[in-house]
Amino acid sequence: MIFSHSEWLLVCRVSGNLLSVPTMKPLHILTLAVTAVILAGCASQPKPEERPYTDAEVKQFALEMLSRSGLPYEDYEKVRNAILHPKVPSVGKDLPLQRSGRS
Repeated sequence: MIFSHSEWLLVCRVSGNLLSVPTMKPLHILTLAVTAVILAGCASQPKPEERPYTDAEVKQFALEMLSRSGLPYEDYEKVRNAILHPKVPSVGKDLPLQRSGRS
């Protein structure tokens, strides 16, 4: 004998069988899923605001990486001096020489 869903629930209730599980409608499933996603988003911690690194922090990081590099002593000293005392060109020294347009 074949029963429809509603007939099966009626047969189970009359016979006292508690094996029937009501099915969820697609709208209920969608609502439950959206609610779970929203609650999961609210529970996550916000990212801290990122800020640019200062020159001192960049220099400190470079020195830390240099100390872990395993370079020979002479190369280590050259790079360390370049980090600690960078050569900054004076204004206009790094530009090519300009010739006058009149010849």
